Amino acid sequence: MGVRSHHRSLAWTALGVNLGGMPGLGSMLVGRWVQGLFQMALALGGFVLLMRWFRDLLRSALESLQRDVPLAVPPLAAGFLGGVLFFGAWLWSGVTCWRILRATREARPPIIGGPPGR
Repeated sequence: MGVRSHHRSLAWTALGVNLGGMPGLGSMLVGRWVQGLFQMALALGGFVLLMRWFRDLLRSALESLQRDVPLAVPPLAAGFLGGVLFFGAWLWSGVTCWRILRATREARPPIIGGPPGR
Protein backbone atom coordinates (compact mmCIF):
# COMPACT_ATOMS: atom_id res chain seq x y z
CA MET A 1 0.00 0.00 0.00
CA GLY A 2 1.51 3.33 -1.05
CA VAL A 3 1.87 6.40 1.10
CA ARG A 4 -0.91 8.22 -0.76
CA SER A 5 -3.41 5.38 -0.37
CA HIS A 6 -2.46 5.03 3.30
CA HIS A 7 -3.21 8.72 3.87
CA ARG A 8 -6.49 8.39 1.98
CA SER A 9 -7.63 5.38 4.02
CA LEU A 10 -6.66 7.17 7.25
CA ALA A 11 -8.67 10.20 6.15
CA TRP A 12 -11.72 7.99 5.42
CA THR A 13 -11.32 6.34 8.81
CA ALA A 14 -11.16 9.74 10.50
CA LEU A 15 -14.29 10.88 8.65
CA GLY A 16 -16.13 7.75 9.79
CA VAL A 17 -15.03 8.20 13.39
CA ASN A 18 -16.03 11.88 13.39
CA LEU A 19 -19.45 11.36 11.85
CA GLY A 20 -20.33 7.96 13.25
CA GLY A 21 -18.63 8.03 16.62
CA MET A 22 -17.27 10.99 18.53
CA PRO A 23 -16.89 14.35 16.79
CA GLY A 24 -13.31 15.52 17.20
CA LEU A 25 -11.76 12.11 17.73
CA GLY A 26 -11.25 11.55 14.02
CA SER A 27 -9.76 15.02 13.65
CA MET A 28 -7.23 14.17 16.34
CA LEU A 29 -6.54 10.88 14.55
CA VAL A 30 -5.25 12.79 11.52
CA GLY A 31 -3.17 15.17 13.63
CA ARG A 32 -5.57 18.10 14.00
CA TRP A 33 -5.29 18.11 17.80
CA VAL A 34 -6.48 21.64 18.57
CA GLN A 35 -9.48 21.44 16.24
CA GLY A 36 -10.27 17.96 17.50
CA LEU A 37 -10.21 19.02 21.15
CA PHE A 38 -12.51 21.97 20.48
CA GLN A 39 -14.86 19.80 18.41
CA MET A 40 -14.94 17.19 21.17
CA ALA A 41 -15.56 19.81 23.86
CA LEU A 42 -18.44 21.31 21.88
CA ALA A 43 -19.94 17.89 21.22
CA LEU A 44 -19.68 16.81 24.86
CA GLY A 45 -21.08 20.10 26.14
CA GLY A 46 -23.99 19.94 23.71
CA PHE A 47 -24.66 16.30 24.53
CA VAL A 48 -24.72 17.01 28.28
CA LEU A 49 -27.12 19.95 27.85
CA LEU A 50 -29.40 17.92 25.61
CA MET A 51 -29.45 14.93 27.96
CA ARG A 52 -30.15 17.11 31.01
CA TRP A 53 -33.11 18.66 29.18
CA PHE A 54 -34.34 15.22 28.17
CA ARG A 55 -33.97 13.97 31.77
CA ASP A 56 -36.07 16.92 32.99
CA LEU A 57 -38.70 16.16 30.35
CA LEU A 58 -38.87 12.50 31.42
CA ARG A 59 -39.16 13.46 35.08
CA SER A 60 -41.97 15.87 34.25
CA ALA A 61 -43.77 13.22 32.17
CA LEU A 62 -43.46 10.67 34.95
CA GLU A 63 -44.76 13.14 37.52
CA SER A 64 -47.60 14.03 35.18
CA LEU A 65 -48.61 10.37 34.89
CA GLN A 66 -48.32 9.63 38.61
CA ARG A 67 -50.18 12.69 39.88
CA ASP A 68 -52.56 13.16 36.97
CA VAL A 69 -51.46 16.74 36.34
CA PRO A 70 -50.73 18.44 32.99
CA LEU A 71 -47.30 17.89 31.49
CA ALA A 72 -44.88 20.73 32.28
CA VAL A 73 -42.34 20.85 29.47
CA PRO A 74 -38.96 22.18 30.65
CA PRO A 75 -37.69 25.33 28.90
CA LEU A 76 -36.66 24.47 25.36
CA ALA A 77 -33.62 26.78 25.38
CA ALA A 78 -31.26 24.28 27.04
CA GLY A 79 -32.33 21.42 24.79
CA PHE A 80 -32.11 23.57 21.68
CA LEU A 81 -28.70 24.96 22.64
CA GLY A 82 -27.42 21.45 23.35
CA GLY A 83 -28.64 20.20 20.00
CA VAL A 84 -27.12 23.15 18.14
CA LEU A 85 -23.76 22.71 19.90
CA PHE A 86 -23.63 18.99 19.19
CA PHE A 87 -24.74 19.36 15.57
CA GLY A 88 -22.25 22.21 15.05
CA ALA A 89 -19.38 20.10 16.39
CA TRP A 90 -20.49 17.16 14.26
CA LEU A 91 -20.63 19.34 11.14
CA TRP A 92 -17.29 21.03 11.88
CA SER A 93 -15.55 17.69 12.40
CA GLY A 94 -17.00 16.36 9.14
CA VAL A 95 -15.79 19.41 7.21
CA THR A 96 -12.32 19.07 8.75
CA CYS A 97 -11.98 15.48 7.57
CA TRP A 98 -13.59 16.20 4.21
CA ARG A 99 -10.87 18.80 3.58
CA ILE A 100 -8.23 16.20 4.48
CA LEU A 101 -9.86 13.77 2.04
CA ARG A 102 -9.83 16.36 -0.75
CA ALA A 103 -6.17 17.07 -0.06
CA THR A 104 -5.31 13.36 -0.50
CA ARG A 105 -6.36 13.59 -4.15
CA GLU A 106 -3.43 15.90 -4.86
CA ALA A 107 -0.12 14.49 -6.06
CA ARG A 108 1.48 15.40 -2.75
CA PRO A 109 -0.01 13.68 0.32
CA PRO A 110 -1.14 16.06 3.09
CA ILE A 111 0.63 16.25 6.37
CA ILE A 112 -1.25 13.86 8.64
CA GLY A 113 0.33 13.58 12.03
CA GLY A 114 3.64 14.98 10.74
CA PRO A 115 5.66 15.48 7.58
CA PRO A 116 5.85 12.56 5.11
CA GLY A 117 8.92 10.40 5.41
CA ARG A 118 9.18 10.74 9.14
